[in-house]
Amino acid sequence: MPNGLLQTVKERLGFAVLEYEVPEHSNSFKYSLGGMTISAFTILLLSGLLLAQFYVPDPDRANPSLHYLVDQVWLGWFLRGIHFWAGEVLTITLLLHMIRVAFTGSYKAPREVNWYIGVGLLLMMVGLLFTGTVLKWDQEAYEALAHFLWVAERMGIFGLPLTEQFAQGVPLLSRIYMWHICLLPLLTLPLIGLHLFYIKYHQLSPLPEQPEAGKKIPFSRHLVYLNRAGAGIFMLICVLALTIAPPLGEP
Repeated sequence: MPNGLLQTVKERLGFAVLEYEVPEHSNSFKYSLGGMTISAFTILLLSGLLLAQFYVPDPDRANPSLHYLVDQVWLGWFLRGIHFWAGEVLTITLLLHMIRVAFTGSYKAPREVNWYIGVGLLLMMVGLLFTGTVLKWDQEAYEALAHFLWVAERMGIFGLPLTEQFAQGVPLLSRIYMWHICLLPLLTLPLIGLHLFYIKYHQLSPLPEQPEAGKKIPFSRHLVYLNRAGAGIFMLICVLALTIAPPLGEP
C-alpha cells in the first residue's frame, strides 16, 4: 500500500491513536497476562454466542439440550469444549495477572482506581463461571445452586432478587441464564473498557527494580506480541477441547 494511501487510511479510521510508545518490558509474558485474559474472554464470548443457538433455558430441557449438542450436533462437543476451557484458561490468566500486579506494586498510586476495576472484573468472572456451571442443570449444578440459595436467603431483602421468591412465575434457571448472557456481560464490557482506558492514561507501570523510565517501543510492536500471545491462548484452548471433554452429568 502506498505511503500516502496508508496515511489516509490511518487518519480516517483513527489508527493514529495507536502510534505511541510503551515500555519495552511490556513485551514479556508476565506483562502480557492481561492481554491473554482479554483474548480468552473474546473466545468465551464468541463461543457463547454459538452455544446460545442450541441451549434451552428450561428446567426440563436444559440438560437434554446440552446432551443433544454434544452427541448430535456436528462439532458440538468441540464448541462446548472451547467455551468451557476458555473459561478455565481465563480464570488462570486473570489470577496470574492480578498476582503480578500485586507483587510488582502496579496497584499503587496513581493506579489504585484501575486495581479496583480489576477486582470488579474478577467478581464478574466469578459470577459468569458460577452461572455457567448452574446452566448445565446436572448434579454439580444443583449442588452449586443450593449453596448459592442458602447464602442468598440469609442476606434478607438484599438477597431476595437472587431467590426463587423474587419472580415465582419465572423458573430460576431462566433468570440465571439471563444473568449469564445479558446482565453480567453488560457489566463486564464497560469495566474492560475503563480498565484499558486507565492503562493508556496512566501508562504501563515501570519495573519495580527500575522505577525510572526505561527503553520504549512502539505500541504497534506490543500489539503484535499480544496477537501472538492470543493465538497461543487459542491454540491451547483448542488442544484442551480436543483432548479433555468438560464434565456433563445427567439431570
